[in-house]
Amino acid sequence: MTATPAGGRIKARFEALARENRAGFVAYVMAGDPEPGTAMRILHGLPAAGADLIELAFPSPTPWPTARRSSAPPCAPWPPA
Repeated sequence: MTATPAGGRIKARFEALARENRAGFVAYVMAGDPEPGTAMRILHGLPAAGADLIELAFPSPTPWPTARRSSAPPCAPWPPA
């Protein structure tokens, strides 16, 4: 793989998916969950499992200060009555 900006690699992957006329699998992984060793094995196994992109999240000890609380009621149960 040649060195390119991360955005260039992501764009290239989506362009390849469009050429192949297929949806992509973007895996979302929380760093260190459930524990560091297992998380690393999960990350290393994702490409072979078909992940086109991997989004790695980092846990935060506190909620984002800019997050707004919703006053909307919780979602209705499924299936609807």
